[in-house]
Amino acid sequence: EAARGVAELVSKSFSKQTPRNPLKNPQLSPDLLAGFFKLFGFDNSKLGAIAINAVIFIAQLAGNLLAMAQERSLPDRLIEGLRENSPVETDCVQLLVCKVGPFMWAMQAALGHQPTKPEERTQWSSMTPVERMFAQMPSMEELTEHGTDCEMKYPSCRIRYD
Repeated sequence: EAARGVAELVSKSFSKQTPRNPLKNPQLSPDLLAGFFKLFGFDNSKLGAIAINAVIFIAQLAGNLLAMAQERSLPDRLIEGLRENSPVETDCVQLLVCKVGPFMWAMQAALGHQPTKPEERTQWSSMTPVERMFAQMPSMEELTEHGTDCEMKYPSCRIRYD
């Protein structure tokens, strides 16, 4: 809502017509970019507002993507996207995404981990990003158990490595 208000304010400030020089012929202008935008029907005086609106839109999109990337349901949402948007069979890709779910959760945990105890904070701050990531990794038992659940959930994939 706040972003929309800012975008409207910017649009209004750029919408005021600027006086044009009658001697200047727009067809002979060396400004190639302005000519390009004019082909698409954009007014040069409003390009700034359009650019700011685009930046606001991209910032909102990035924020939404970051929020989605931190949700535990990320593997399920990726699988659902594969099902809905892929014209080809993606059974094995769905199985793969399901099986790497514990790794995704570990990376999410490593990125969002905020140690509360002083000794934990000291240890955490001395670790490299890779060490932090591996500190959150699931055990082999957890991976095997989750992998078995995934194979039962997505039995259509014919590729098996036993």
